Order: sequence, then structure tokens, then C-alpha cells
Amino acid sequence: MKVAYVLDDLYSFNAISKIVQMEAKGFISLGWDVYIITSKSKSIDLDISGAKIIDLPLKKKERAVRFYATLKNPFLEKEFAKIVREISPDVVHFHNIHEYFCFSLFKVARKYARRVFYTAHDVMSFHYGKLTEFLPRNIEQMRYDPDLMGYEFDYRVSIFQQIKRFKKRVIPSRRLFIRHYIGHLDRVFAVSNELRKALEANGIANTDVLYNPINTDLYNDVRGDIDKFKDKYNLRNKKVILFGGRISYQKGQNQIIKALIEILKKDKDVVLMVLGVDSVIRSKIMSSYSDLSDHLVLMEYLRGDDLKTAFLSSDLAVVPSIYMDPCPLIIMEAMAYRKPVVATCFGGAKEIVRHKETGYIVNPFNISELSERILDLLSDAKKREEFGQAGFRIIKDNFSLDNHINKLLKYYKL
Repeated sequence: MKVAYVLDDLYSFNAISKIVQMEAKGFISLGWDVYIITSKSKSIDLDISGAKIIDLPLKKKERAVRFYATLKNPFLEKEFAKIVREISPDVVHFHNIHEYFCFSLFKVARKYARRVFYTAHDVMSFHYGKLTEFLPRNIEQMRYDPDLMGYEFDYRVSIFQQIKRFKKRVIPSRRLFIRHYIGHLDRVFAVSNELRKALEANGIANTDVLYNPINTDLYNDVRGDIDKFKDKYNLRNKKVILFGGRISYQKGQNQIIKALIEILKKDKDVVLMVLGVDSVIRSKIMSSYSDLSDHLVLMEYLRGDDLKTAFLSSDLAVVPSIYMDPCPLIIMEAMAYRKPVVATCFGGAKEIVRHKETGYIVNPFNISELSERILDLLSDAKKREEFGQAGFRIIKDNFSLDNHINKLLKYYKL
């Protein structure tokens, strides 16, 4: 059997690249022939022994034309058809393709493959950015209540809302074109139930939920050179909050720093360790919050043992996104490292983190609630241990790579 994965950029440190690599390894272990079709980008060493990687010489489109170019591209369709015809795969599985590739490739793949799937990791099949239109007014004062808040948001977005927010970038017929191309798929996978709701509310049908996987075998050895790491970054005798992912205000950058200010009023031994910080973001953060320099550890993108040790050196992870964040992989990684998580109520986090069992779900706009929940865990080592162990069991039982591959197999072989 042959499967071809298609994604915009395999060479980044983002979650989609990690997930495609995990899926590829899973099917290679089953004896499948695995191909990965991606854009030619910054090359890094990848540990995908056995997979054939096919790079297409594509450039990321400028924002002004990107939403046109990623609908239909006749030249790209022709090149893609040559590749897929030569491979002759049983399955073509797309992951986000709205920056380099185009949605019309769904139709091309349908001509040469028995099964065609698309995993949506965000809302770009009907939107132009991060989904925030559903947020209610006066959200800052609301505290999270699992019985009242966070489950019945209205995710429908009108063309008028989009024009107001994105102006000339909006293509009135874009949704119709994308829905037409999606009609050539066997199934659309949403990485959380909240994302599925958003897709269906905006006309994307034929969806199933397929959560992001974690290879739990990689997390059984929880040892690391923690002492050396803490000495390097001056973390000895500190309580460490880990915040990572693609750093931006929508990921809750401002929320966690505001919470840190409140936390430091009660505990001066707290440090915020931020992962994935480039030089531009570092400069902005340090210039805006120079008075917090002793409590901020800003790191670049970490991989391998360095990333592992960063997690192990932390006391908890926080994910305070202020948009519909579909399924933050960092939550699963933290839980796999047996760390409790304080996470946003917006998006798929509440489907992974069990409130008051493996961490806390909060309204990140409510800084008081966010800081209180973090302080509660920082002040109680026993609770952190119990929450961390419970989180690892949930990840192992429900989100393992083996479970993920077995679910895909049922779809691929139908």
C-alpha cells in the first residue's frame, strides 16, 4: 500500500510538520510505502527514514494574492498531477495547504488515488485568520464554568464580518470554491470537536474528529540533565511556568505576562520560560517588559533533548490562547511529560485537559482567574504530581500514535 502526504512546509518546527512525520513513521512501521510532498523551504535534518520526500520549488505567496493563488493554480496542478500519477498512491492525505499549495489539488488527487483526505488544523478553509468573531462581549469578567461557558459558542462567520475585519483580502466566492474542491474528498478530519463545529457551522460538511497524536514511547524516559539546564538559565530554586508555541498576542502572550505580574506580587521566585522566541519577538518583549527581565527566560525553537529538558525543568505549562485554538500540540506534549496544564477555554484544549483533574481550564481574558489557577499549582507540589500523572495516563490511553494510526487505517482501507 502507498500513501502520499501533502503539506505546505515539512521543514518548520510547527505542529503540522511533527504530526505528518509521526503519521509517516507509523505507516512505514506497518510496511507501507510513504511519500511526502511539500514545498522546498529551509532545509533541516529530518528523522523519517524510509519516506521519500518530494520537494516542489514553491514560494510562500504574498498576503495580497495568497487567498487567490491558493484556490487554484493550473501550473501547480500540472506538476502535482505528474508526481501523483508516477507514485500511483492508494491514499493521498493533505494537511493544511493554504500558504504554498492550493485547494484545487483535492480534485487532481481524486483522479489518481483511491482515497483522498484532508486534515484541517485551523479555520482557513472558510476564514482568513484566527477565529475570534464568536467571543462574547464583556468576556474579561467571565470566569470559566464547565457547565455554562465554552461549549455552545456560535462559530458562524458572515461575509460582512470578514469584510469588516480583513477588507480587500476577502474573496466573496472563496468559500464556494473551497467547498466545491472539498466535495472531491472522502473525508475532512478536524483536530478537535470544537474545530469540527466551526467547520460545519460555515458549510464544511463530511467531517470527522481526528485528534493530533503523541508518540508516548518517546516520553517513557522522563530523565534529563535538568540540573545543567537550570544552571544554564538560572532556574535553580525557581518555580517555572512554561509557555510555548507560535508566540503572538492571539496565543495569549499578553495574557500570560499580565498574569505573571499578578503572580509576582505573591511569589517572587517565579520565572516564565517562553519557547519559540525569535530575535524580533525577543526585542519587543524585552523592550516592553524590561522590569520583568529577571523573571523571563526567552528561548529560541528547541528540538530533541533540549526541548525535553525544558519541559522537565518546568513546573507546569500554560496555554492561554484568546481565539478558537483548535488543538494545541503543546498541551499533549506537556501532559506526556507529566506536567499539569492551565489552558484556555476557547477551542479544543478543554477536550484534552480535564478540569481539576489534569490541570485547569480558564478564561484567559480574566487575568485574575488565570493567575489564581497558576498560583494554586505552583504552591502545591503534591497536586502538580497528581495532575501530571493523571495527564500522562489520559494521553497514553486516548491520544497515542498507535491509536491514531489504527483510526487512520480504518479510513484508508474502506
